[in-house]
Formats: sequence, C-alpha cells, structure tokens
Amino acid sequence: MRLLVIFIFGTLFQALAIAPKVKDGSSRSQTVSSDALKAGRKYLITSFPQLKQVAYTILPDNVWRPLVLGEVSSPTAIAVDPLSSRLFVADPPKKIIWWYQLGLTNAGFLQTTGKQRAAVEGFSAHWLAVNGAGDLYFSGHPASKNGSLADSIWRIDNEQIVNGDTFNPTEIYTRANTGQPDPKVWELSGLAVDSFYIFWGNQAGGTKHGSVSKGTRANIGLQSQDMFVTTLDDALEEVRGLTTSGTEIFWLAREGVYGQIKTTSSKVSDPQVGLIAPPHSLDWNPMSISWDGSSQLYFTDSNEGAIYTVPSLLAMQQEMVKFADAPYCHGIAILLGTGSS
Repeated sequence: MRLLVIFIFGTLFQALAIAPKVKDGSSRSQTVSSDALKAGRKYLITSFPQLKQVAYTILPDNVWRPLVLGEVSSPTAIAVDPLSSRLFVADPPKKIIWWYQLGLTNAGFLQTTGKQRAAVEGFSAHWLAVNGAGDLYFSGHPASKNGSLADSIWRIDNEQIVNGDTFNPTEIYTRANTGQPDPKVWELSGLAVDSFYIFWGNQAGGTKHGSVSKGTRANIGLQSQDMFVTTLDDALEEVRGLTTSGTEIFWLAREGVYGQIKTTSSKVSDPQVGLIAPPHSLDWNPMSISWDGSSQLYFTDSNEGAIYTVPSLLAMQQEMVKFADAPYCHGIAILLGTGSS
C-alpha cells in the first residue's frame, strides 16, 4: 500500500510538471517581477521527504502542483522569504540548506527559476525561519560533529546568502548560553522570528527547559546587557512547529494547537491555557505550522498524511478541519501575495 501511494502521488506530480527549463535554468514561461505575486494570492508550500519533492497549492484550492528542485535527497523543513521570493529547503542527508528563486508563469503558477543554490553547507539543519531582512535562521549542528552535539540556533545573513558565503553561519543560542542548570535550548524543535525576537520550542524536556521560549535577536544593535532569554510556556513536554502572526505566537503539540500573545509577561504552566484546537485523533503526529497572513493556521499531520487548518483565534477553541490529503507531508510554509485584494 505504501509503495502504491508513493507511485500514485509521484505520478500526479509528474503529470503536473511545469514548463521545461532553458540553458540558463529559467523557465520558458515569462516570470513576472514587481507584480509576480498576484494581489491577494496565497501559495501553500509543503515538503514531501519520502517523495523527494516540494509541492504547492494556491489557497483556497487544494490541488497540488510540484516545484522543480534539482538533486535533493530528503527535503524536510522549508521557509519562504516573501520580500525576495526565495524558498529555503533543508536537506539533512546532504548537509545542505538549498535556496530557490520563486516566480510565476504567465498563467499564474508558481515555479522555481534559475539555478539550485546552497544557502548553508556542512550543517545538518532541522527547522528553518526567515526574518523580514531575509536572514535565515536554522536549528542544527555542524556535520563534522554529527551525533555528538546538541542542535543550536544559527543565523546566516542575507548578504552571505547573496554572496554565496555558505560555510560561516553565526551561532546564536545554545545549551551553554540560555541559562543554567536548566538551559532553555535543550532538544530544539520549531523556530520562528520577528523584528525583535527569536522563538523556539523543545521537542523533549519542555516542562523542565521550556516548551516555548524566546530570546532577543543578536543583530539588531542591542548591547549585551539588553539581551535576554525567557520562557513563555512550560506546560508541555513536547512541542513541534512554531509560527507567528503580527502579535501572536502559535505552536503544535501532541495535545493540540496552541497560541498566546507574544508579549505575555507571565509564564504559562497549565496545558489547558492557550489551547486553540484539540487533536482530531489520538494518534495524530503534528509537524509543521504556518499562518496565512490573515485568519487561518495550516499544519501538517504526518501520521495521517494530511494538511489541517483552524482559525487563528485565541479567544475560543475550534475544531480542526482537514484541508487536503498530503501523503508523507512534513514541512509547510505560505508565500503571501504582495498586493491588496
């Protein structure tokens, strides 16, 4: 049955293949520049590691279309930079984070253009996030220390990405600099970043080290005495993906979908506080989550092989609703149109 699903889903991707590439790596279809992302359009992008594929839908439709990636082994975590229309894809077996330029065909379909490029090399990366300046954050460790070192939070600046400086990310937060004897970086899971803070979860030891924590960004001109790390929630042992809106932080756990105001001053220790949606089943396996820029959260359930959605409301609990079948799904990100509807 598993092989049959892979065959059917892979055949679907092949049938939907986009325009062929010319010698410079671009598509024969024209890409659009300033108005490439049509007003109000939202592109939900998802990775499928076992299929070695990344595909997208144009919300609210749930029809999958593949993106051309080149040679990848296992695309897992993904992130998008909306200002530069870049897609980042972690490929842990190759110890690379790839990046791709995104554009649209004349028909309005999303595509990768130009060459497949490395943003980071020599690191095993597991979760990704991008800030408003185009800097890429990731959790991971150098490949040379595989199996002997806990993941840290790293940053590679936009300028490094543009210039091809792929081997020199900056280590930001580690077990060593996030508090003792119970460091807030322990077994890292999801990452999110905004103009001032980095947010992260722990996929183990959350009740001791913090389910969700935040720390000040290191590249916004703060003095060392003004930088801090604090725990937002320690009610959950295990947290998976994180995402942010303008004022809220949202995350996934075995217990459901959670959220709270970013600026909350008191730590939450009650697993019922902030619960937006309980699990749709007892064996669900949530992985990655993304906010659509207005009112909805979308997230992957790798056990069921499906994308689910729920309103991004903190005031009341909601039921999860299945958005699309997505066999072997993993990472998720949403690229927002630049115009107004």
